[in-house]
Amino acid sequence: MRKEEIRIFCYNLFVIFVLLLGFHYVEVSFGFLAGIIYLVFGVIMLFIFLRRNLCTNCVYYGRYRYTGWGLLTSKLFSKSTGNFKLGSNLAGLTWMVVLIVPLVVILLNYSRLGLYTLLLWISLSIFLMVDHFSHCKTCEMRDRCYGKKVVKYSH
Repeated sequence: MRKEEIRIFCYNLFVIFVLLLGFHYVEVSFGFLAGIIYLVFGVIMLFIFLRRNLCTNCVYYGRYRYTGWGLLTSKLFSKSTGNFKLGSNLAGLTWMVVLIVPLVVILLNYSRLGLYTLLLWISLSIFLMVDHFSHCKTCEMRDRCYGKKVVKYSH
Protein backbone atom coordinates (compact mmCIF):
# COMPACT_ATOMS: atom_id res chain seq x y z
CA MET A 1 0.00 0.00 0.00
CA ARG A 2 1.18 3.49 -0.81
CA LYS A 3 1.44 6.18 1.84
CA GLU A 4 -1.63 7.96 0.43
CA GLU A 5 -3.72 4.76 0.51
CA ILE A 6 -2.74 4.10 4.12
CA ARG A 7 -3.72 7.65 5.11
CA ILE A 8 -7.08 7.32 3.32
CA PHE A 9 -7.70 3.94 4.97
CA CYS A 10 -6.91 5.41 8.40
CA TYR A 11 -9.13 8.45 7.78
CA ASN A 12 -12.12 6.27 6.86
CA LEU A 13 -11.41 3.94 9.77
CA PHE A 14 -11.44 7.01 12.00
CA VAL A 15 -14.81 8.16 10.60
CA ILE A 16 -16.25 4.67 11.20
CA PHE A 17 -14.80 4.70 14.73
CA VAL A 18 -16.50 8.05 15.42
CA LEU A 19 -19.82 6.67 14.12
CA LEU A 20 -19.50 3.55 16.28
CA LEU A 21 -18.58 5.59 19.33
CA GLY A 22 -21.55 7.89 18.69
CA PHE A 23 -23.74 4.79 18.35
CA HIS A 24 -22.46 3.57 21.72
CA TYR A 25 -23.23 6.86 23.49
CA VAL A 26 -26.73 7.08 21.99
CA GLU A 27 -27.40 3.39 22.67
CA VAL A 28 -26.27 3.58 26.30
CA SER A 29 -28.45 6.61 26.92
CA PHE A 30 -31.56 6.00 24.81
CA GLY A 31 -31.52 2.32 23.87
CA PHE A 32 -30.44 0.06 21.07
CA LEU A 33 -33.03 1.28 18.55
CA ALA A 34 -31.99 4.93 18.97
CA GLY A 35 -28.33 3.91 18.55
CA ILE A 36 -29.13 1.96 15.39
CA ILE A 37 -31.06 4.92 13.95
CA TYR A 38 -28.07 7.18 14.59
CA LEU A 39 -25.60 4.68 13.08
CA VAL A 40 -27.72 3.89 10.01
CA PHE A 41 -28.30 7.62 9.40
CA GLY A 42 -24.57 8.33 9.63
CA VAL A 43 -23.49 5.48 7.37
CA ILE A 44 -26.17 6.08 4.72
CA MET A 45 -25.66 9.84 4.64
CA LEU A 46 -21.85 9.87 4.76
CA PHE A 47 -21.01 6.85 2.61
CA ILE A 48 -23.97 6.64 0.20
CA PHE A 49 -26.27 9.69 -0.06
CA LEU A 50 -23.59 12.39 0.06
CA ARG A 51 -21.24 10.36 -2.12
CA ARG A 52 -23.93 10.13 -4.81
CA ASN A 53 -24.98 13.75 -4.59
CA LEU A 54 -21.59 15.37 -4.04
CA CYS A 55 -18.87 13.10 -5.36
CA THR A 56 -20.54 12.16 -8.67
CA ASN A 57 -20.35 15.85 -9.57
CA CYS A 58 -16.83 16.41 -8.27
CA VAL A 59 -13.57 16.88 -10.18
CA TYR A 60 -12.14 14.17 -7.91
CA TYR A 61 -14.66 11.55 -9.11
CA GLY A 62 -12.70 8.32 -9.58
CA ARG A 63 -9.65 9.74 -7.74
CA TYR A 64 -8.37 9.41 -4.20
CA ARG A 65 -8.08 13.02 -2.99
CA TYR A 66 -7.83 13.02 0.81
CA THR A 67 -10.77 10.79 1.82
CA GLY A 68 -10.88 8.34 -1.07
CA TRP A 69 -14.59 9.05 -1.43
CA GLY A 70 -14.25 10.03 -5.11
CA LEU A 71 -12.87 6.58 -5.86
CA LEU A 72 -15.54 4.88 -3.72
CA THR A 73 -18.21 6.89 -5.55
CA SER A 74 -16.94 5.82 -8.97
CA LYS A 75 -17.40 2.19 -7.89
CA LEU A 76 -20.99 2.82 -6.73
CA PHE A 77 -22.47 5.48 -9.03
CA SER A 78 -22.15 6.86 -12.54
CA LYS A 79 -20.66 10.32 -13.01
CA SER A 80 -23.05 13.30 -12.69
CA THR A 81 -25.99 11.22 -11.43
CA GLY A 82 -26.46 13.09 -8.15
CA ASN A 83 -27.88 16.46 -7.20
CA PHE A 84 -24.89 18.59 -6.14
CA LYS A 85 -27.02 21.41 -4.72
CA LEU A 86 -29.00 18.97 -2.53
CA GLY A 87 -25.80 17.26 -1.39
CA SER A 88 -24.15 20.59 -0.60
CA ASN A 89 -27.14 21.70 1.43
CA LEU A 90 -27.34 18.45 3.41
CA ALA A 91 -23.60 17.90 3.97
CA GLY A 92 -23.31 20.41 6.79
CA LEU A 93 -26.54 19.21 8.38
CA THR A 94 -25.35 15.61 8.19
CA TRP A 95 -22.04 16.38 9.89
CA MET A 96 -23.87 18.41 12.54
CA VAL A 97 -26.16 15.47 13.32
CA VAL A 98 -23.27 13.01 13.36
CA LEU A 99 -21.18 15.17 15.70
CA ILE A 100 -23.75 17.07 17.78
CA VAL A 101 -26.26 14.30 18.63
CA PRO A 102 -23.67 12.33 20.65
CA LEU A 103 -22.46 15.59 22.25
CA VAL A 104 -26.00 16.39 23.41
CA VAL A 105 -26.41 12.81 24.63
CA ILE A 106 -23.18 13.09 26.62
CA LEU A 107 -24.25 16.40 28.15
CA LEU A 108 -27.70 15.03 29.05
CA ASN A 109 -26.09 12.01 30.72
CA TYR A 110 -22.97 13.71 32.02
CA SER A 111 -23.29 12.15 35.46
CA ARG A 112 -23.30 8.71 33.83
CA LEU A 113 -20.81 9.23 30.98
CA GLY A 114 -18.41 11.68 32.64
CA LEU A 115 -15.80 14.26 31.77
CA TYR A 116 -13.48 11.85 29.94
CA THR A 117 -16.24 10.92 27.52
CA LEU A 118 -17.08 14.58 26.91
CA LEU A 119 -13.45 15.54 26.30
CA LEU A 120 -12.88 12.54 24.04
CA TRP A 121 -15.91 13.37 21.89
CA ILE A 122 -15.00 17.06 21.64
CA SER A 123 -11.43 16.13 20.65
CA LEU A 124 -12.57 13.70 17.95
CA SER A 125 -15.09 16.21 16.59
CA ILE A 126 -12.55 19.04 16.47
CA PHE A 127 -10.04 16.78 14.73
CA LEU A 128 -12.58 15.86 12.02
CA MET A 129 -13.61 19.49 11.47
CA VAL A 130 -10.05 20.87 11.36
CA ASP A 131 -8.89 18.04 9.09
CA HIS A 132 -11.80 18.58 6.71
CA PHE A 133 -11.49 22.36 6.51
CA SER A 134 -7.72 22.21 6.09
CA HIS A 135 -8.28 20.19 2.91
CA CYS A 136 -11.03 22.57 1.71
CA LYS A 137 -8.44 25.30 1.25
CA THR A 138 -6.65 23.37 -1.51
CA CYS A 139 -9.68 21.72 -3.10
CA GLU A 140 -10.41 22.47 -6.76
CA MET A 141 -14.14 22.53 -5.93
CA ARG A 142 -13.89 25.07 -3.08
CA ASP A 143 -15.72 27.80 -5.00
CA ARG A 144 -18.78 25.59 -5.56
CA CYS A 145 -18.91 23.61 -2.34
CA TYR A 146 -20.56 24.09 1.04
CA GLY A 147 -17.13 24.39 2.64
CA LYS A 148 -16.62 27.71 0.86
CA LYS A 149 -19.44 29.21 2.94
CA VAL A 150 -17.80 28.09 6.18
CA VAL A 151 -14.08 28.62 5.59
CA LYS A 152 -12.60 31.99 4.60
CA TYR A 153 -9.91 31.74 1.96
CA SER A 154 -7.06 34.08 1.15
CA HIS A 155 -6.51 34.24 -2.60
